[in-house]
Amino acid sequence: MTLYVNGTNGISADGVNWVLGTTSLGTYELKQKPSFDVASTAGVTASAVQSFNTVYFNNGGWFSTATGRFTAPVAGAYFFTCSSIKSAASATTTPRLYLRKNGVIQYNSRHYRMSEGSSYGDGSCSWLLELNINDYVEVWVGAAASHASTQYTWFNGFLLG
Repeated sequence: MTLYVNGTNGISADGVNWVLGTTSLGTYELKQKPSFDVASTAGVTASAVQSFNTVYFNNGGWFSTATGRFTAPVAGAYFFTCSSIKSAASATTTPRLYLRKNGVIQYNSRHYRMSEGSSYGDGSCSWLLELNINDYVEVWVGAAASHASTQYTWFNGFLLG
């Protein structure tokens, strides 16, 4: 997506005036912060991007269900959380979820590890990342498989500033 000056009061994205506006001091502030909350009805096997096909909200439209990626419309600090439940098909393997930025696993492989044996273990993991315009993030299933359930397999994030 290309950001451009709309000539009236700030910056637009794809023709939708939402990102920046002037204040009484002449500085800029966000009018609508990029944020999203998505879930999945599809389990994913190892070495794949987790798909998310249920959108609860997608403020600004920066999360793509086609790619499973959030793309940053502005540079800044972003907060992300993801969760899943261990698939019964992964009884002998420990599932691991990673956050990838531009295709690269972040923070020395910080990840969520589901190790409850053959039971349905679940939990979540959070990341704080600095993103530049057009950087993208995605959830990577690095081992075993995730379970298909919007109750347990979700991903959300937002711009802190």
